[in-house]
Parts: sequence; C-alpha cells; structure tokens
Amino acid sequence: MKYLRILSFLVGAAIMLFMVPVSIMAGAMTFLSDSDIPESSTSVTLWVLGFVAIVTSGFFLIGVYGKRIIRSVWLRVVTAILLAIPILITGITLFFSNHREVEPVFAPLLILSVFLFSAFVWPAWLERNAPPVNSSVER
Repeated sequence: MKYLRILSFLVGAAIMLFMVPVSIMAGAMTFLSDSDIPESSTSVTLWVLGFVAIVTSGFFLIGVYGKRIIRSVWLRVVTAILLAIPILITGITLFFSNHREVEPVFAPLLILSVFLFSAFVWPAWLERNAPPVNSSVER
C-alpha cells in the first residue's frame, strides 16, 4: 500500500508538471488563432490549470491519506468522486478519439485510476457492516 501511495503522489505531480506547459500553449494558441472564442488566453490557461488541479487531486488525496481512506466513509466518498473524474475523462477520450497519439498517455492513466480505485475505495465498500459481537455472555 505504501508503494501505491507513493506512485499515486508521483503520478499526480507528473500530471501537474506536464499540464502546466500544455495549458500555457493552449492559451497561446487561443490567443494566436482567429477563432470566435471570446475568452482571452489567460482565462483559457486558468481554466485548464483549474481542471487539471481537480483531476490530479484524487491522486494527491490517495498519496496523503492512503490509510485513512479505508477507514473513513467521508474520505472514501471524496476519493471515489475525485477518481471518477479521470476515469471518465480518459475512458471517454480513449473511446471516442480518432487520434492514436493520446493512447500512450491516457491508457496508463486509466489503468492506474481504476487500479487505485479498486485498491483504496472498493475494498472498504465490500466490507459488511455487521453489528459488533457481544463478547460477554449473560447468565
């Protein structure tokens, strides 16, 4: 579990480090293009960075609170929601995209997201909430 937490934290950091230049380039491309997009390049860059922060927050949450996620219902729900975002985005992109260039990036991200979900969130939902057994016997 410790290695999965470290891997999750490193993947979140790698996504953040990779997406900062991509978002800046996306903002520059919006600024340079002659399209009818009313947003400025700064707002596009901030939207992309905010979206990336939401996507990677699930990975950082697992990296920081790995052991507590299994015990806390609230953290499990938040982690499930935050991991559902990259699972849905990468799944939809891989399914509907005609560009083969995105597969080497999004396929491992989808696999890791599903694996982290099944390692940290799913096992706690499988546990049964049976009432505690009373060890004292009444006579």
